[in-house]
Amino acid sequence: MSELVVGFQVGQRVTVMEGPFMTLEAVVMEAEENSTTAKGGIVIFGKTVGVTLTIGAESRVIAELDRSEEIARHAGATRYYGIVGRVVAGADAGRCIRVDRMQDFAETPEERALAKGDMIRIADDPAMEIACRCEWVEDWAAVEETLLRDGHRVDWHM
Repeated sequence: MSELVVGFQVGQRVTVMEGPFMTLEAVVMEAEENSTTAKGGIVIFGKTVGVTLTIGAESRVIAELDRSEEIARHAGATRYYGIVGRVVAGADAGRCIRVDRMQDFAETPEERALAKGDMIRIADDPAMEIACRCEWVEDWAAVEETLLRDGHRVDWHM
């Protein structure tokens, strides 16, 4: 019979049992007493990747990327959901852009609860029908990071 896990302890080594990091070992870096979540690190190709650790069903440890720094960095950004803008710099300069919340397309409360992330759409027309390219991201912080990555500046007031 296994012991019931009620929380994490700093320095504790855990094996991830679910999610994209399944079977890898994580080290707990920050934890609150009796909490079922903690911040940890997983070493991948010699680099430590920050993850959020969660104790799931049957005390199985789940790890997801820790996005707290990205979210904090873009916390004050204005969110332009559902508004068509114009890319004014970057490879897509001159094209239209719109960001939609996936939950806005859900039809039932159950679907809304499961809908995660945002969809970035870039197209040749404001209706997003001609040569439309889509990219799913986790949240508005990821939208901002994607725009930075691609060198895009957007005029949201076209």
